Amino acid sequence: MSKMNVTPEMLRSTKAQMENHITEANSLVQQYLATHQDAMGAIWQGPAGMASMTTAAHLEQELRQTTDGLQGMAHGLGNAADLVEQHEEEQARAMTSFAQV
Repeated sequence: MSKMNVTPEMLRSTKAQMENHITEANSLVQQYLATHQDAMGAIWQGPAGMASMTTAAHLEQELRQTTDGLQGMAHGLGNAADLVEQHEEEQARAMTSFAQV
């Protein structure tokens, strides 16, 4: 089994990429909803229009839940990067201390 070396920089880079994608996804959904609402108001009336708007609202809610989960993962990556750095610093201090004895 091969080892994979994951650095704090890699974790932070992945976190930043995730946050950018989350922002982009939220923006796209908001654009879709605004366009959808405008089109529905101009084209569809009654039950069909309401059903379409309900579907769009469910889509927004599902995306929000997904992005909330992804934001939690991104936050966890940042925390993991901090912990890796702390661990590396502690190990460096321990080795320096050991070498001085």
